[in-house]
Amino acid sequence: MNKIIHVRACRGDGAAGYTVHGAARTVLNTQNHPTAENNIAKLRHIAISVPDLERSAKFYEETFGLKRVNLAITPYGDGLSLSDGVINRTLLHCHTDAAAGDERGHAFVGIHHMGFIVDDLEAMSRKIEDNGGTFNRELKGGGGVDFERKFRDPDGVVFDISHKGWGGIES
Repeated sequence: MNKIIHVRACRGDGAAGYTVHGAARTVLNTQNHPTAENNIAKLRHIAISVPDLERSAKFYEETFGLKRVNLAITPYGDGLSLSDGVINRTLLHCHTDAAAGDERGHAFVGIHHMGFIVDDLEAMSRKIEDNGGTFNRELKGGGGVDFERKFRDPDGVVFDISHKGWGGIES
C-alpha cells in the first residue's frame, strides 16, 4: 500500500516547505508500523495555534472532510482535535503566553508542534537526547488533554512523543 503524505508549511512570507520524492518516498511507503525490529516512530499529531477554533475547524471540516474527535476547554487554553482517521490535527488557542509553552506566546498563529507515537517512551526519550534533542516539558494528560512528552530538536523545533497517542489516529 502506498501512503504518500505531503506536508506544505508556509511562513508568513509564503515560503513553502518540502515535498518528499524518489528513494526517500519508497522508504516512507514501506515502513508503516513501528516494531522492535525497525523502531520507527509514526507522525500522528500536528498542533496548529489559531485565533478562532470554530472558524479554523469549519475550514478543515468543509475543505478536507476532517471529523471532530475531541474538545478540551481548560483554564490555560483550549484545543479542538480533528482527524482523517490516521493523523490527529489539534487546533490550539492558548490563553496566556505561559500557557503557550514557549517564546512564541499565545498570539502565535501557525504550526505549534508535531507529535510521534512511539512503542517505548523511555528508550525514545534517551535516543532523542543522544542525538542532540533536549527535553522541554511533559503534559500528564487528563481532563480531555492527551499525554505528551515535549522536546526540541537541535534546531529548536518543538515536537512531542507519546506511547498512548491522540484521539482519532491510526496506531
